[in-house]
Amino acid sequence: MLFALVGLAAAFAGVIQSIDNWYFWPSVGEGYLMQTLAAVFLAGPRSLADGDHLRDFIACFIIGGIQPGIVAVGLTGYYTKLIYGMIITASVAMHTIVRERLK
Repeated sequence: MLFALVGLAAAFAGVIQSIDNWYFWPSVGEGYLMQTLAAVFLAGPRSLADGDHLRDFIACFIIGGIQPGIVAVGLTGYYTKLIYGMIITASVAMHTIVRERLK
């Protein structure tokens, strides 16, 4: 039931995003995928399951501040994706190390 509600909310958000742009292309939301994945991996797999939304909020706040920071420094969009990829890689590595040590 929860997955159905989340899917419905995602579909509604997609419709609102498409209406905001006044056109529809299948690739409209591709620019947000790396940011979303980086925020999810930075927050950790347990924060979604445990309902710890403070960690989710902090992760989204950090990820949301990266792109304006990179633009303010004067770097191109390539470095934004590079940094998001490094965050995903580091987050997965750290969660794996912590999980192995807790066993």
